[in-house]
Amino acid sequence: MSTELRNFLSIPYDELEELNLKAKKQRLDRVSPDKIQEERLKYLTDEKSIKALTVLFSDLEGRLHMLDYDKKFLLKSYDNLTFDGSSIRGFTAQRESDLRLGIDWSAFYWGPADVFGPGKVMAFGEVIDKGGEPYSADIRSVLKTFAAGLHKKHGYTLNAANEIEGFLFKGADAERMYHENLKFEYVNTGGYYHSLPGDPLRSFIDTTAEVQRAMGFQNEKDHPEVAPSQFEINYSYAEVVAAADHIQLYKLICRQVARNMGLTASFLPKPVVGVNGSGMHTNVSISKNGKNLFWDPKGEEKLSKAGWEFVDRILTHGNDICLLLNPSVNAYRRLDPHFEAPNQIKASAVDRGSMIRIPIGNERSMRVEVRSVAPDANPYLVMLSIFKTGLEGDTAKIKNLRQAERYLPDNIYTAIENFRKADWTADLMGEDVKGRYADLKQASADRCPRLLGTFVGARGAVPPRRLQPVPVEFVLDSIEVKSESGKPPVSAAFRVLLPTCPLVCRICFVRCDNCCNGWFSRIRSVAAEISAVPARLRPEQISARLGGRHHGRLGCASAGDGIRNRIWAHATSWNLLRHCHWLPDFSAGRF
Repeated sequence: MSTELRNFLSIPYDELEELNLKAKKQRLDRVSPDKIQEERLKYLTDEKSIKALTVLFSDLEGRLHMLDYDKKFLLKSYDNLTFDGSSIRGFTAQRESDLRLGIDWSAFYWGPADVFGPGKVMAFGEVIDKGGEPYSADIRSVLKTFAAGLHKKHGYTLNAANEIEGFLFKGADAERMYHENLKFEYVNTGGYYHSLPGDPLRSFIDTTAEVQRAMGFQNEKDHPEVAPSQFEINYSYAEVVAAADHIQLYKLICRQVARNMGLTASFLPKPVVGVNGSGMHTNVSISKNGKNLFWDPKGEEKLSKAGWEFVDRILTHGNDICLLLNPSVNAYRRLDPHFEAPNQIKASAVDRGSMIRIPIGNERSMRVEVRSVAPDANPYLVMLSIFKTGLEGDTAKIKNLRQAERYLPDNIYTAIENFRKADWTADLMGEDVKGRYADLKQASADRCPRLLGTFVGARGAVPPRRLQPVPVEFVLDSIEVKSESGKPPVSAAFRVLLPTCPLVCRICFVRCDNCCNGWFSRIRSVAAEISAVPARLRPEQISARLGGRHHGRLGCASAGDGIRNRIWAHATSWNLLRHCHWLPDFSAGRF
């Protein structure tokens, strides 16, 4: 469509940077909200080439929502914007759906027209309930209130900066199309700090960095990460709410730039088996009157006593808040120590497998790095849980707390259980919002093994049933069940597809000492049992033989349930449902 007759706002990148840095300084200087609102409304009124304001807000799980308000309508109705909260996950029920949307005029951004379209500016919104109070499930508002209260009471400024890793895959809809392609394709296999100028990954990083710079991020460095086609673009710290806003904008910019290139930027924690996953290392500090309260030149690792107390409280509640930092089934695939993932609940200056690392710093940069954070986490919940826990949480009376041998959960079910049982998480979020969040995570976890299923079928006899998640959160590998001679033990060989446990060799199934479950070795034992049964027996006879030997102990309903249910009984008895998240659904005879 021709644009000759249009005259919408399109600002050069250098001017964008000046505008955004000015707005960022107003926010850091805590300029009066009324003064900022007056200034922004005047700007919108005077700038004739602006057609709309894009308002951004996040649901309880951290999913970013955007809606455009026509400028003329907004100028008349900015104090009376409503939307249907029942359509937002984790918000209101249908019977009480109306919510208001306020505008945080201090969180105002000018975006490049070639990325976000001409004639638009952006601002973050604040969800307000019917009574005019900040809505309890809008965690951004909760975080903003918490940070403002600390500044008013103690003079504290909460600072944060994030190192957000992601993958760049071929295709504009690689995640949504995974169920058809059954794989992700790299655009680059160079690895850490290695890419040629002009290749797709380098071009993507360069373009994204330019957009971030124009939007006032104050970039520091960018580079390919360890895994193939993986990237990281670092920028300066900010006040805690602005830092969380930056995370949402960072992912939005990456996805939009990638889409413009016909590619997909993915922030799944572990989209590919066998290579490093993606994290969102969160660096935090607290300052008062411009002084970094975490710095002490005489302290252990130059971290002050207040800083170590902050660390101790987070270690104490590490398992309680793990679900907030790692909210998806896929996030627990990342917590594998063989790929630099931090699954140990301890603090260290050098061990990158620790939940908390104490980086080298000085009076300005001394900080605490929380490494056990997934990039698909709600950034506002991450910031709230880290800062509130570090400042107000309990300290456990555990011997050598900072180096004790404790581990984060290796599956989402345990994380949900810890989250529900912990009193501290109710203090963090409120009982009602805690329950909503846990229910959302439980539904997500349960959907994966049961409703999305896996493949179990007899080759040549019954075609496998395929049900895949969208976007997919899993990569599958296979075990072929055969007899010693290589011939099928029954009329057809069974093919059982289960996820690869990264702690187990995929070729020999030998269990690593770090894997307390060793479930792949047990699956191999089942395969051996089945293979040992004479091939001349009919399936029901095989079932009876296996069922008769293990009936009761494995919880089999009867000896005649069939060979597939026999495998299911074995899997259930080992509690594999908690560890692999991909088990067959044999309900109503479907498999």
